[in-house]
Amino acid sequence: SYYTNLDIFMSQFSIAGFDGILDQKILKEKSYEKLNNLLHYSKVLKSKNMIPFASFVYFCSEDNKFLNKYSNDIEDVHKLFTKNKTNCTLLLPGESFDLYDSSQHNNMQRIKDFKEIKIQHNDFFLESKRVEIDEIISAFNSFVVDLKSKFPEFILNYLLNPFSVKILDIDKTYLFDFKKNYACELLTEHADMSMNSQPLLYCFKFTWGIQTLGVSARYKIFDRSFINNVWKNYRIVTSLNNAEISTKNIPRTLKLLFKRRKIIFRQFFHRMKIRFN
Repeated sequence: SYYTNLDIFMSQFSIAGFDGILDQKILKEKSYEKLNNLLHYSKVLKSKNMIPFASFVYFCSEDNKFLNKYSNDIEDVHKLFTKNKTNCTLLLPGESFDLYDSSQHNNMQRIKDFKEIKIQHNDFFLESKRVEIDEIISAFNSFVVDLKSKFPEFILNYLLNPFSVKILDIDKTYLFDFKKNYACELLTEHADMSMNSQPLLYCFKFTWGIQTLGVSARYKIFDRSFINNVWKNYRIVTSLNNAEISTKNIPRTLKLLFKRRKIIFRQFFHRMKIRFN
């Protein structure tokens, strides 16, 4: 590591994304893995203190509340670190901490306070606003036109295959064909994925929409092969577009790549390490 012997190590402590596959075993494993990684990094970096943050998340839509079941909280962090005799300090959002005088800090009180906050929000859920299908199709048409203005069309047509969505609050299944810039209703119950109309509109309407879907967890995918063969390509292309990396603007793209070269290489090797270990 570039840095060791830290005074404070701060990190998120719970899952921060969902690939669409509702597999309870895998979700539990990812949740537990996040905690173990937190402990591992704290030890590797030789931090004197670890503060868990950035994961005070409550999934409050009817279509993503299921993920709360697999979320870690600060009590989970405290139990693991205490068991392994590693120091951690629990803070609630907006709270301050004196690095040089922690005598007055009470982790158990923070756990109690956090539980009370969770109880207050246990029954708070937002209903998804229904969007008409014409608005979704219009956004999809604009989505296609925008991407084709940024990247070679023959590459996009090869990478971005058609996919079907069961739109739950409309109770219809639609096919979205990128190559033809065409959407139509399918008279079948089978679909590659399902979601409500509002998050589907968001996917097409904003350059960051598809990435946000993975964070909000407001969708389901029924076959992992669909992720690997189709959806992954949409995520990659839209990520490049959102980062303003385009083959139609080479000077700007090269400038951005050069500016981010160290981060890109680190991320690449990190991904390869995960993939082949």
